[in-house]
Amino acid sequence: MRMHSLVVSLIGLSALALPACGGSQPKAEEPAAEKSTPPAENAKKDDASAGEPKKDEPPKAETKSDAKPAESSGPEVKRTAKDIITAPEVTFMFNFNDSEPKEKAEKTCTAQAGDDAKKMALCMKKESGKFQADGMQFKKDKDGEWTWVTLRRKGSTITILHNIHIDFGDDSATSVVIKPKGKDTGKQPGKVPGEVKIDVPNEFEIALKDPTYGRMVYEAKIGIMSSDKAQ
Repeated sequence: MRMHSLVVSLIGLSALALPACGGSQPKAEEPAAEKSTPPAENAKKDDASAGEPKKDEPPKAETKSDAKPAESSGPEVKRTAKDIITAPEVTFMFNFNDSEPKEKAEKTCTAQAGDDAKKMALCMKKESGKFQADGMQFKKDKDGEWTWVTLRRKGSTITILHNIHIDFGDDSATSVVIKPKGKDTGKQPGKVPGEVKIDVPNEFEIALKDPTYGRMVYEAKIGIMSSDKAQ
């Protein structure tokens, strides 16, 4: 009897515990739906990030087709001072206004003429007229020898004052040395000078240092003197 009562009691307790353990579980809460982004805002983000590389993606290498082609140019032609002064048909004519003798003449004439413009002009003309040689050429003679020709022009008449054979020394882009040799065979022969350095700052001008007058500037002119005009 005691055993039977104990079994009945255990069964009753089990029956009472079953509803608590086997009851229905509460329904799990569904995750809230992600907040949707308006389509217009998504489009803006897509446009902004379209040109940016992805974090893990290396930047795109420039291909040959994307690269700008290098500009091609021909070989650079460099002329030396000798090339410039010996150019065919070029005569370098004396430029009094850019030469040192003008500065000296202005001082002399200002002291003589004062504020008288007419006297000043006459004085400057007289000073500039002291220079008989109007120009010079560097050319080959009939035997193929280089010559330094100094000339005077009066109207259409060209007179060769000095004609001296020369050799060329140091030659660069801005200067050249000439070495006179032999006799002066011009109309007014004089003492043959030693080496002379000729400055060639550009293709249109040369300058040399005269021991008496200082720096003398000459401008390049075409067609001033040819063999049929010279005397």
